[in-house]
Amino acid sequence: TFFSAAVIWSFIAYTLSERWQSYKEYQIWFHWVTDEWTWLYVASQNIWIIVLLYLLCVPQYRNLKLGLEDDEPEFSRLQWFSMLFCCGVAVGLWFFGVAEPLWHFHGWGDPRWTDDAWNQNERANHALMVTYFQWGLHGWVPYVVIGALLSLMCYRRGLPMTMRSCFFPLWGKGIEGWRGDVVDVLAITCTLFGVCTSLGLGVRQLNMGLLRLDKGRYAGKDRYGGEYDAADPPRKAQCTSGYFTVSPCTKGRLGIDYDVRTQCVIIAFVTLLATCSVLVGLRRGIAMLSYVSFVLGMVLVTSVLFMGDTMYILDAITTSFGYYVWFLPKIAWETDAWARLGADHTWSSNGNGQAGVVVQGKHGAPDGRGAGESWMHNWTIFYWGWWISWAPFVGTFIARISKGRTLGEFIVFTLILPTLYCIYWMGIFGAEGLRMQYEWGHRHTYGECGFAPTNAPLSTRMATATAAKHNQAYRTNLYCFRTEDILFDQLGSYGSVGLSYALTAWAWVGLLLYFITSSDSGSFTIDMIAANGDRNPPKIQTVLWSCTEGLAAIALVKGAGGNEDRSLKSLQA
Repeated sequence: TFFSAAVIWSFIAYTLSERWQSYKEYQIWFHWVTDEWTWLYVASQNIWIIVLLYLLCVPQYRNLKLGLEDDEPEFSRLQWFSMLFCCGVAVGLWFFGVAEPLWHFHGWGDPRWTDDAWNQNERANHALMVTYFQWGLHGWVPYVVIGALLSLMCYRRGLPMTMRSCFFPLWGKGIEGWRGDVVDVLAITCTLFGVCTSLGLGVRQLNMGLLRLDKGRYAGKDRYGGEYDAADPPRKAQCTSGYFTVSPCTKGRLGIDYDVRTQCVIIAFVTLLATCSVLVGLRRGIAMLSYVSFVLGMVLVTSVLFMGDTMYILDAITTSFGYYVWFLPKIAWETDAWARLGADHTWSSNGNGQAGVVVQGKHGAPDGRGAGESWMHNWTIFYWGWWISWAPFVGTFIARISKGRTLGEFIVFTLILPTLYCIYWMGIFGAEGLRMQYEWGHRHTYGECGFAPTNAPLSTRMATATAAKHNQAYRTNLYCFRTEDILFDQLGSYGSVGLSYALTAWAWVGLLLYFITSSDSGSFTIDMIAANGDRNPPKIQTVLWSCTEGLAAIALVKGAGGNEDRSLKSLQA
């Protein structure tokens, strides 16, 4: 505990005291990793998937029990899946569900599929496929590898529930010495900063959802509170979303702002609730909260399936899923080797207070076509690094709740089913976001931002059900907005102000509970590792690590210097 806390707070102190220097160092590290080790990230994920599928297919291994022969599972399959899924994805599905397919469709990051040879239909299908790839088998595999290995070591060999036990086949009794301590310190550090990365994303979307509820924001207009005037520029900044300006823009009923102060308060509130959840216990706290969170998310995404153009969504998921299965062997091994060829990343400053990592030298294809050098590290390597950084946390937590399962059941429920549910979620939200872009593109240019009301009938509506027009409230260019707004503006398109307000509130509560679930699961896992594998760690230590997690997130958000992405990029590095 002492050494882990020392490492964590040394990192935070350096980040806050040397803001620009630390940002420079972290970005240089990040680009060095992607320049030198992309091949290892890509190849290792594929190798582990092959190994796990082999274990699943061979009865000798598939029927191996994670525990003694008479051990029974502690949780039902639904509770078990709810806990591991909510823990594994955290707020990412909410934050990226609508937004990520749009980014891929419009070619953010200069991907390889924006050549003129690709038409928009092909790009839309490819956008969904790439999203499935980032959130599918390759994302979940680090969790499964660590969770399965740790379960075997703990429940069949009697070793402690801590990361050092994974190295027993290599080091034997050596895990009880300094090498084991180093592994556990690194696991705690990765867990805490991995959770903080998601907290940083989730708190921004929670803040935006609160602001929208307070102001009654709908179709680009605020409805509650007095309007801001030109003499209040800091407040006026609350009225912009990406390239779009809300008008009229009001102060809202409670005066909630989108700023660092509000986000710190939200983190403190979430930390308090997460601490209470952990103190209540695994079965009555984390398990019940995960179950409710999962149900809320399932209700929302299924509602969107039926509020939107249902037959189109099913068509889009079917097409893109087949494309994912067909294209997976190619994209899974893609490193953009030729696009990155010759790219030399270095730090540069223009002397006017602007600095960053730049690319020197001629790089990429001589004809200038194909992917840019930055797409791989902005997307695939960033995601793989993020999933891997969460692996000690999620793998340990999954191992803790999986006693009594068979290895085959474990692989199905932690690799196959989560992938299918992510495809279900991303397919529905992504298809609807792309439909919105198509509707906008037929009548406007993608360079235009705004809202356009529509009374067009729904293609799948029943002749006598006039309420079936409820998903035709407006069209908008979602690509114009900041990521935190995109989900809420998509949900708002399905009906009147009242329905939009209800859907926003439902999504906000679901996001909050997913947020709390990832935080309390992280705290519980850190407690176990810091307590040398005690599956029921001391309560005082639980409070200590829950508070440390919240304070670390607050410190990094507070120390971002007004740049909400800076601390997240440091954690990503």
